[in-house]
Amino acid sequence: MIANKKYKIHESPKKDRTKFFDGWLTDLFKHTGVKSRHLYGKNSSVDLISANTITELKKNGKLLELFYPKDIMDFDETGLYYEQQPTRTICFTFELLTNYDGSYKGHPTVIGKRKNPRAANKKPALYRRTVCNGQSRYVKYHSNASAWMTTEIF
Repeated sequence: MIANKKYKIHESPKKDRTKFFDGWLTDLFKHTGVKSRHLYGKNSSVDLISANTITELKKNGKLLELFYPKDIMDFDETGLYYEQQPTRTICFTFELLTNYDGSYKGHPTVIGKRKNPRAANKKPALYRRTVCNGQSRYVKYHSNASAWMTTEIF
């Protein structure tokens, strides 16, 4: 998308057309750790009607009855896909934490390979401020060699 915009900005006769190169965009993606992924259509979701799923949900429900809803926490990893081309995308991985009744919502977390990405302005704990439901929120940024969740980060 970014690379194609350059041709729309600079429209001139063919003989005077400036040549553009995509090396800067490739270097930017390599430096920030952003990867372009191929899209393969829709993934199937969990079959909530099957007998196995229903029995497992009932077992979990009985175990969770012992706790207050505010004490039941859910930590999940999800991806934010930004469309780059018709069949490709740029993916950012986020980790989210909340409790069962919704009274606690942790700050979204991003784990990357770079210790101090340029966008963080050398403040990894305060990566990006935003306003969500009237509250000032920020995205926590952590780094390690594999960009995976570890016990130290959790």
